[in-house]
Amino acid sequence: MDIKLPDLSKQLGIIAKVAAVILAITAIGGGYAYYRNNIWHPKIKVINVDWEKQIANVMIGSKQKTLYGDSILSAGSKWGVHFGFTNGNANRIELIQDGLVYEVLEIKKGVI
Repeated sequence: MDIKLPDLSKQLGIIAKVAAVILAITAIGGGYAYYRNNIWHPKIKVINVDWEKQIANVMIGSKQKTLYGDSILSAGSKWGVHFGFTNGNANRIELIQDGLVYEVLEIKKGVI
């Protein structure tokens, strides 16, 4: 009596291909997450500032937005733009990441 075993090579080939696709998708997702968290930051351009009224017009990417006083203007996920203060006076506009200053975008003339 002969027992015939099924040929598993075809099924193993399909499983290997599926595993390779899943691995590739995971690697691409991980690379994108690393880029967004460690390399990318928003492109911000300060158009004009009224230091006395604490109002500024800024370009975040391709969109013009208005920044007011003691608020934080969202610039994407963990990024924001706000006025920086010294002794209660607004004297700079800062790009912040997770609440910490990443870059000073504009400084009031006569301060430094």
